[in-house]
Amino acid sequence: GTISYFRNGVPLGVAFDNVKTGTGFAYFPAVSLSCEEHIRINFGDRPFCYNLEGYRPIQAYPAEKMQCVEQYLQSVNNILKNLLNPVQQNVLYNQISMAHIFDNIGHLLLDPYIIHSLVVPFITDTCQLPEKRTRFFESIATFLDRWELEVFVEEL
Repeated sequence: GTISYFRNGVPLGVAFDNVKTGTGFAYFPAVSLSCEEHIRINFGDRPFCYNLEGYRPIQAYPAEKMQCVEQYLQSVNNILKNLLNPVQQNVLYNQISMAHIFDNIGHLLLDPYIIHSLVVPFITDTCQLPEKRTRFFESIATFLDRWELEVFVEEL
């Protein structure tokens, strides 16, 4: 086999060729840094910024959790539409619905994979209107515990 390196999706070439594989062989990545240098390595705990055809993360996120959060975010979108429509405003019903949603998915919103693959696109694509985005963040601030909110915001 071969070992190749990529930086920001750009191939840096083959580093090692004729690498032995199979029973009894194990390889572990290592990085050497000097003072004040930092690195962030993603082995799949969050979505890849640069997908490489034919490669998958070591750790694939469970599809059922992704589908659950997607469905709840669609419900959040519908509630946000209602909150911004003066004719259809039923504030108490919408707040109870939002509380129910965040009670069910609040713990999932702490997961970096969920945040980067679903929540960030939801914010940038679905919540393009400033009022909608503001209502979304108000809901998050209202229905997540303080420590959950800190984790969520730090990961954003």
